[in-house]
Amino acid sequence: MQGSGGGGSTDMWTSNGQAFTDMPASELRDHFAGQLVAAGCTELGRGGDATTAWGRWKLPQDGYETIVTVVAAMPKVLSKVDCKLLVVGEFYDSIEKYHQLIRRHDLESHVHIDNRYVPNEEVAEIFEGADVLVLPYVSASQSGVVRIALSNRRIT
Repeated sequence: MQGSGGGGSTDMWTSNGQAFTDMPASELRDHFAGQLVAAGCTELGRGGDATTAWGRWKLPQDGYETIVTVVAAMPKVLSKVDCKLLVVGEFYDSIEKYHQLIRRHDLESHVHIDNRYVPNEEVAEIFEGADVLVLPYVSASQSGVVRIALSNRRIT
């Protein structure tokens, strides 16, 4: 197996690889599908034939738990500065747990979730309206948000 890179943005990640084997491509895909399922991924689609195969997977959403950390920190932030938190982007799972956390801390007037795909034409305006950009990543290999923030002069 030889990796050949990948990359992504805020809403889509890709990775590529080549396998040199006598096994048909669809069987090889099925072999790796078992490992992805065991890791908590959800299959969204598949296709191919004996020589080419593809799969589309949704990864576990553990990374979004960092949003919980930021929302939970808001009462302490608000004790020092009056501000609003805008969480922008498309969620692929239920956002009810975030709304419950916001209600539990009485943050309805300070935290707004804009749960939708944001078209490119609106991105600059969102960044222009922000005074601070929070990137609550635990780990990340690449971030489309960081590149967009740099291009909109929000990180110096």
